[in-house]
Amino acid sequence: MRCFFALVLLCSSAFADDRDDMRRILEANFAACNAEDVKALMDTCSVDMPDRDGFQMESETLFREKDIHYSMEEFEVTLVDGDYAEARVVQTTYVKDRSSDSDRRANFRNGTTLLPREECVEYMVSFKIDGKDWKCYMTISEPVPYRKRERVAR
Repeated sequence: MRCFFALVLLCSSAFADDRDDMRRILEANFAACNAEDVKALMDTCSVDMPDRDGFQMESETLFREKDIHYSMEEFEVTLVDGDYAEARVVQTTYVKDRSSDSDRRANFRNGTTLLPREECVEYMVSFKIDGKDWKCYMTISEPVPYRKRERVAR
């Protein structure tokens, strides 16, 4: 029984460390966006990130066009499976003008959460271990308007 309890504590501690590392890298991602620092932003992203070059180019273009401020409202790791993990994020994006010059660009910006269609959105994001560090991998769900959930008393 002692072995089982020690294993549960060890796993809980490892999960908490992973969760904290993922939160830190996503906070660094938001800070890099707020500073319009594309190099720092890309340092938070996995080298295996799908369409990494497209994401970098779109970030550079967006930061030239708009003054945006990102804020993480909620963060909850929902799954850790080997070198991959998923988390639920609530993000507020403050910007005066959400327009883009094409539907393709608007869809890419929304789908990567660089410029969501709504001010406050909820979405799922994945992380991947690069070497020994967690990095942002990709947004895995469509950002949807966030509606705070009321807890039901039982």
